[in-house]
Amino acid sequence: MENKQLGSFFDKNDKLQIAKALDELGVDRIEAGMPRVSKEDQEAIELILKAGLKAEIWGFCRAVKGDIDGCHDLGIRSIICEAPTSNYKMKAYGFNKEKILDNIVDCLLYAKNKGMYVAFFAVDATRSDLEYLERIYKKAVQEGKADEVVIVDTLGVATPESMFYLTKLLRQWVPVPVMTHCHNDFGMATACTMASVKAGANCAHVTINGLGEKTGNTDLAEVAFASLLYGVENHINLKKVYEVAKIVEKISGIKISPLKPVVGENVFRRETGLAIAQLANYPPQ
Repeated sequence: MENKQLGSFFDKNDKLQIAKALDELGVDRIEAGMPRVSKEDQEAIELILKAGLKAEIWGFCRAVKGDIDGCHDLGIRSIICEAPTSNYKMKAYGFNKEKILDNIVDCLLYAKNKGMYVAFFAVDATRSDLEYLERIYKKAVQEGKADEVVIVDTLGVATPESMFYLTKLLRQWVPVPVMTHCHNDFGMATACTMASVKAGANCAHVTINGLGEKTGNTDLAEVAFASLLYGVENHINLKKVYEVAKIVEKISGIKISPLKPVVGENVFRRETGLAIAQLANYPPQ
């Protein structure tokens, strides 16, 4: 197994341990992986499916029928199916808008005909042309029969205001539940996620300790506690958040910064200046 500090590679037993910890934490849904990635990923998903967890177990797919088959054959019944929607991503992959539209409908229907519950994941949605974004979301739901949709900030370039605006639009465009998925390239993932939830997103994609591609994804602990400020209910056992964060720290080999919100060692520490003087002299004589 590779050095986790370099690649954060989790083997199948690591993933099972993390899935069990997430389940005990009260997470409603666990995205277990993408079977087509590797045999190791497939075996990990099989272990998680057999673990008898309370959480829904989801799979991740490209808009490729082989990916959908890979999930279905393992017994996964809920999937996220992705396709690029920005001009930048389509150019990089050599796709065109009409081909993407036709393919996403074809693949969503393929999954639905297999009895699967499907969410459409619009890659790079926050850099997509609004007119096209509306077309593909509506087509995914109306023709592809998508059960849910995901607003995706792939490069972490959105502001909270733009995520609020886009989520509001998406709620107007389609009559199905909305998920929100943010990256943390500019340190805005939690703020953008909460803005999206405030605008009506029904579900937030989060990770333990903010782990993920590049600079990571929205942090579960931050969202769980920020939800208190917004009066948003969730099922997370807040007493277990620190424990699970430390489990993942140990497995991943990636240390939690002492400055990390909620679970960092310095959260309740006071060391400097006026704050210490106030504590030392309180109550006033």
